[in-house]
Amino acid sequence: MTQQAKERRQFTRVAISCPVTIFSRAGTMLGSGRSVDLSDGGTYVAVAAEVAQSLDGAVNLAFSVPRSTQNTFMLEEFACHAKLIRCQDGGSDDRAGVALQFARPLNLGLRV
Repeated sequence: MTQQAKERRQFTRVAISCPVTIFSRAGTMLGSGRSVDLSDGGTYVAVAAEVAQSLDGAVNLAFSVPRSTQNTFMLEEFACHAKLIRCQDGGSDDRAGVALQFARPLNLGLRV
């Protein structure tokens, strides 16, 4: 990653794997995957190649961020609008990655 690309990012990315479901703006489920990284501004999600190919511009996301304390474990649910920034070949015929930017930053409370 170049120094220029780093400087464009407003939010720190955290490597975290959590379930992500992608919907069309009309509410039709397009597919699901797992986050590779997540920030208050967006996420990179590993999905099936056919899911990546079906995405265009704007989508809705639902995802669950793991939370834990000394005595509990839970998943905190989030939902938001996002726009597709890019799709990348996942290195195999059936996997791909999609970079999604949240329409508005979220306060996810992620720790680096």
